Amino acid sequence: MKKTILKSILIAGLFGAWACTNSKPNPEKEMPKDSIAAVKATGVQYCDADHYTDLDVAMHHIENYACYLKNLNASHCDMSIDSTKAFLVSKCDLLSVLGLPVETPSQYDYVRVYFGLTDNNSPKLYITPVVNADPSAGVAGEDVILTGPPGSGLPAKYVLDLNFPCPNLCSSNSPLNRNCTTASANAGKTDTKK
Repeated sequence: MKKTILKSILIAGLFGAWACTNSKPNPEKEMPKDSIAAVKATGVQYCDADHYTDLDVAMHHIENYACYLKNLNASHCDMSIDSTKAFLVSKCDLLSVLGLPVETPSQYDYVRVYFGLTDNNSPKLYITPVVNADPSAGVAGEDVILTGPPGSGLPAKYVLDLNFPCPNLCSSNSPLNRNCTTASANAGKTDTKK
């Protein structure tokens, strides 16, 4: 159940982010200094500035989430909490969920999505491209840290911020929009009564 919820959150967030990353900036072209969201003279469409997070900020939030998991595990002696902190997602999955042909050209075949937690305990998802991944062979690949060309308005090093969490932006009639029930709250717990 927990993995289904995490996958649901991940797919919903990726849907918004993929629309922003479907064409890649060419760092060799000079970008105009006007709004990032506008279609640039280079022909590349950029997301609004709030979709980009400075690498150092994202690293801090990802570390916060890792500490949260560590503390959660320490407080649950009777069960092990899944320590998943990121997902490797294939281009095929992203294109399919957007209704695009899997043959659609792209610069990367995989992205990694990291869980983050702000200092105010707000959840975050961060996404970055991945190279040299081969999940079938157990090869995780390497994250590509994106860089903003000078004068672009982008941080020098950044990741994309999937910033529309549910709740606030939930599909009210989706079968995936689930709340905790007694049965799912007890899932994975060992019955010590015999």
